[in-house]
Amino acid sequence: MIETLLYLGEWSEVSCVLNSGPRALPKSFGEDIRSVTGDNAMFEYCKSEAEALGYKTFGVDDKACWSGDSADETYDDNGKSRKCSVTKKTGNGSGRDINGDIFVYQLEE
Repeated sequence: MIETLLYLGEWSEVSCVLNSGPRALPKSFGEDIRSVTGDNAMFEYCKSEAEALGYKTFGVDDKACWSGDSADETYDDNGKSRKCSVTKKTGNGSGRDINGDIFVYQLEE
């Protein structure tokens, strides 16, 4: 039997942060994101994947979605970055894996 998770709350944009060195969000998921284009579509893709895995905090770069067991506490361990792209219309963003930048979202319950 597959358990269905019900998310009550909204996802909000948190910040553009570094995910390099020891990764603040160490678990990569959603490698199919490479076939998705645009910050809004990348957010929707990673949000869906994160919800399926039970994550309440996740990050997005141009190659994968990221999270971890303590993501809500560790996402900004490596500091902020200014190298994410962010859409003006929705505020959704993504980072660049080459720089180790990720754009973080968190579920507000």
